[in-house]
Parts: sequence; structure tokens; C-alpha cells
Amino acid sequence: MNPHGASWVPVCPVCGRPASDVGAGPCPSCRLPAVAHAALVVARIGTTMGELARDRDELLAALRAAAPGAAAPRPDAPAAPVPPAAPPWVPPQQPWTAPQGPWAPNRSASGPVPSGPPAPPRAPRPRLSPEQVLLGLGALLVVAAAITFVAVAWTRFGVAFQAGLMVVVTALACGVSAWIARRGLRATEEALAAAGAALLAVDLAGARALGLFRLEDVSLRMWWAVSCAVVLVVTLLLARLTRTTATWPLAALLAAQPLPFLLMTGELLTGPLGAAVALAVAAADVVAWRWLRPGLAPVALALAAVLGAAGVLGGLATAAGSDAVESWTATGVLAVAGAGRCSSTAGPGPAARPATPKASPPWSGRSSVWPSPRRCRPPVTPGRGSPSAWARCSSWSPSCSRRGPRRPPASSRPERR
Repeated sequence: MNPHGASWVPVCPVCGRPASDVGAGPCPSCRLPAVAHAALVVARIGTTMGELARDRDELLAALRAAAPGAAAPRPDAPAAPVPPAAPPWVPPQQPWTAPQGPWAPNRSASGPVPSGPPAPPRAPRPRLSPEQVLLGLGALLVVAAAITFVAVAWTRFGVAFQAGLMVVVTALACGVSAWIARRGLRATEEALAAAGAALLAVDLAGARALGLFRLEDVSLRMWWAVSCAVVLVVTLLLARLTRTTATWPLAALLAAQPLPFLLMTGELLTGPLGAAVALAVAAADVVAWRWLRPGLAPVALALAAVLGAAGVLGGLATAAGSDAVESWTATGVLAVAGAGRCSSTAGPGPAARPATPKASPPWSGRSSVWPSPRRCRPPVTPGRGSPSAWARCSSWSPSCSRRGPRRPPASSRPERR
């Protein structure tokens, strides 16, 4: 217990008087009872605490030495002074400019890698869950049951019962889909909407095929035009009522494609009017592509590409014909279509202003991409202490400049950096 090697002498814990001559009695100075035993216990406690502190220091030193990236332990004796090493050479930073094509860093060994905005993370691909597969199979079974009923049991009931039952089943599927849309069940909503759209098509097809209300007297071409118009009107109304359902705009888009061609005869389809109608429908699909949601926009763009190609090929074939009037008419249609395409490309829109990465202002501290004019969001999350983020909102979207500056909400949290 004595580090100097001398004999240990018990000391009173209260007054510090040596207690070796007292024995089991109290301290003569402070009258502490059993002063020798108390001094022994206090000395043992102090020795134990010192050993524990020493073990703790040794364990911390060993853990710090074994940790990755730990600095080398300092020697006890001062080492010879080492001259400071020269700082590593850092290449000069060049200002980054927006590339014309897809951005790709220059990884050649001859020059430094240009600093640019990082590539945006790819969104994970949506995968079908078992519940969605079961809902799709259930919708297909409902449509198959309706087709079977129309084909087999249609003639066993009266006309009123036939029409009423099919209308009730179709309206029930569409109504339940609209009701479930308010509950947030997206998969069930889309499955019932798809079943309702298919049942509507089955009803219109079966009504004429089986002679309901003497519809067999109507020509097939005219009935298909009426059916497409009915599907278009019904799906547009349902899309107006339930904005979260993607099936109704898709069904309306698909039903509108053959409608103008069904209203034309065969001679008109092969002439300049057919090419003009195809190009007009393609232009309407482009307009729909600008307003549809991101999941349905590729469908409208694909339909516009197909109809545009068909209209151009039909116009070229008509222009190369022997009839001078039709030839010049088709040439004029193609010229008007080309001028319209050039004017739409020169004007504002997604096709004219692709979202290419652009350098941010020096005060922003980050790289960004110009958003679409339809969105009105600041580039950063505004906080209570960052009014500059809301001041920059008017420069990011044209719609913000019309509405004026906005104040940040009082309950917003400051931005984390």
C-alpha cells in the first residue's frame, strides 16, 4: 500500500492523527470510535479505487490503439524535430458548365475530373405485391363471369331484367371503386375501376350482338362509334369525380383514338382528310401528354407517335398519287402539320426545354435542376430562419412570380445540412 516502501501507519480519517498507538479505542483528538479499524478500511478503499482507475486507463489506451485510423501513441521522450512536409498538390478547380448532352465525368488520366452535380438517384421500380396480383385476378374473373352471363344466360330472361342487371352490376363496380378511392385503397380502387370499364365495354358489345332493343338494325361501324363516345363520356365523368384513379383517364384516352376514324367512310380515310384527322388526333395526344399524370404520359406519347407516323405516311402516299387536287391538299396538310410541330418546339413546353442540369447561383451552395412550370416548390426546404429560400421561389417557377412572395410557415423546421 505504500509506494515508497516505508512501513504503513494508520491515520485517523477525520483529523489525520496517527492511530498506531491507540489500538481499538477512539481517537484522542476527534474522539472517532475504532479509529484504527476505520483507518484500515479507508486505506483499502483508496487502494482499490486507484487500481480500478489504472486498469481503466490501460483499457482505454488499448482500445484507442486498436481502433481503425487511430493515431500512433506519443513516446515518453521527446523525439527529434521533424521538418514539416510539403502540402499535397491540389489541381485548380475549374468552373463547371452545363453539358449539351448527358453529363458524364471526364475520367482520362491527362486532366482532372470536372466537378459537377451528382447524378440523381434512380427511383426503385414498382413491384407487384401478392395482394395486387390477387386483386387483378379477381377483376379478370368478374369480367369473365360477365362475358359468360351475356353469352349464355342472356336469352333466358326478359329484356328489362337483362338491361337492368348489367347496368346495375356495371354501376356497382364503378361506384364501389369511387367509394374505395376515398378510403385510400389504391390497388382495390384500380382493380374495380378496370372491371367497371371492361363491363361497360361488354354491355355495349353484347347489347347489339344479341339484339337488345333492336340494336342489330344499326350498322356496326356506327354502333362502335356510339360505344366509343359513351365510354369516353362516362370515363371522363368518373375521372372528374375520382381524381386518384388512373384507369378512367386511360380508358378515355384509348376510347378517343378510333372515334374520329369510325365516323368517316373508307374513301375519306384513304384521302387527305384521313391524314389530317390522324395528325390532329396525334396533336391531341401530345396535349394530353402534357396534362396527364406521369404514369399515363408515356401511353399518350406512344399513341401520338403511332398516329403521327400513320398520318405522315398516308399524306405522303396521297401526295404521290395521280389526283392533283388530293395531292396538293395532302401536301398542304403535311406543311401545316410541320409548321405546327416547329412552332410547338420553339414555344415553351417540356419538349422545348428539357430538364438539363444547370449550375446553381454561387449563393445557393448546391446544384439543382430547373423544375417544370407546373410545379411551384422552392429548391430547398424553407425553415424559420431561411427567408432566402422563399425569396428564391419566384425565380424557380413562372407561376410563383405571378402570385408574389410567400411567407414560410411558422411550424416549419429549419433545414438540416
